[in-house]
Amino acid sequence: MRIVHMTSVHPWDDNRIFNKMCRTLARQGIEVHLVAAMDDDYEGKIIDGVMLHAVRKPANRRERFLKTTPAVLAKARLIKGDLYHFHDPEILPYITGFRSQIHKPVIYDVHEDYSAAILSKGWLPPLSRPFVSRVAGILEKKFVMKVDGVVAAWPKILDTFKHHPEKVLINNYPYADELRNSDIVAPHDRQRGCFVYVGVLSPIRGVLEMIKAVALGGGKFKLILGGNWTSEDYRKKCQAEPGWQYCEYKGYIDRNEMRTLYARVQAGLIAFFPEPNHIYSMPNKIFEYMSASLPVIASELPMQQSIVADVGCGLIADARSPEEIYKKMCWLFDHPDSAEKMGKAGQKAVKEKYNWEKEVQKLLAFYKTIL
Repeated sequence: MRIVHMTSVHPWDDNRIFNKMCRTLARQGIEVHLVAAMDDDYEGKIIDGVMLHAVRKPANRRERFLKTTPAVLAKARLIKGDLYHFHDPEILPYITGFRSQIHKPVIYDVHEDYSAAILSKGWLPPLSRPFVSRVAGILEKKFVMKVDGVVAAWPKILDTFKHHPEKVLINNYPYADELRNSDIVAPHDRQRGCFVYVGVLSPIRGVLEMIKAVALGGGKFKLILGGNWTSEDYRKKCQAEPGWQYCEYKGYIDRNEMRTLYARVQAGLIAFFPEPNHIYSMPNKIFEYMSASLPVIASELPMQQSIVADVGCGLIADARSPEEIYKKMCWLFDHPDSAEKMGKAGQKAVKEKYNWEKEVQKLLAFYKTIL
């Protein structure tokens, strides 16, 4: 079986696309190809059993849609795959022509609720967002009926495409043991009062609120941040906060660095605002914290609340309230034994249920159904 994964938007080493899907499929003995925008040096390289095919990186969104996406499809067509699996809504308008050329099944992997996400896009004028969101949603549902199968990254997405005859939920769970770090430090030896957030550093993910929460401790707590800023203005705004003196910024952190970092801290933070794309989303960050035996302070959003309540792996706070986040920090600091039990409960749940090893078996079964 030859599977071709395609993306014009995500980096080639995207965690879901490369680290989880492509690598695990290759380990199953499947011939896996990945076509993505990347440096020319990667062309033809085989990394962890995955053959890489490079397309020139775009300079902007317009170039990405008009040049990069067609280039990805053109290169993918030459590979002669048995099944094509793409990861971007930008590919949808081209999909009818692509399918007529390859005569092979095509799968659309929906990572997020894109029409809802548009409502929070800063590069769109606020008054135009509802209209653009509605149009995008209508077009996505129309084009998706042209593909042979739909893969949804979380339940709300699956429900959005319930009318498609071939669909499956492939949750974005971590590998069961990837972030286990008991060999680095025992849970009771973690740095008490040290908290972490690794991910996109943006206003709707509550980075500023986390910094303000740490400031309320007056030096009692420390916050470690990892990831890329969505804008230079937001970075400056956060770093101008008095609480920044209690923060340590790591920049981009790879998976190995993440494992080591999570061994140092007491708990993981998720402060996602109740934006349309967040309300019913299931951030993989919560499962990564759980995998590393970290108790979590999660947001007051339905899916996060459900996991925390079901597993008993942490606390819930209003992401827009630094005072409430601070109170939850204090509780974990004052109850280290309970915090450790929460972390162990989360890790146990990932080991038994919320892990990628189970999800990839569902993906393989879906491929066989489509083929």
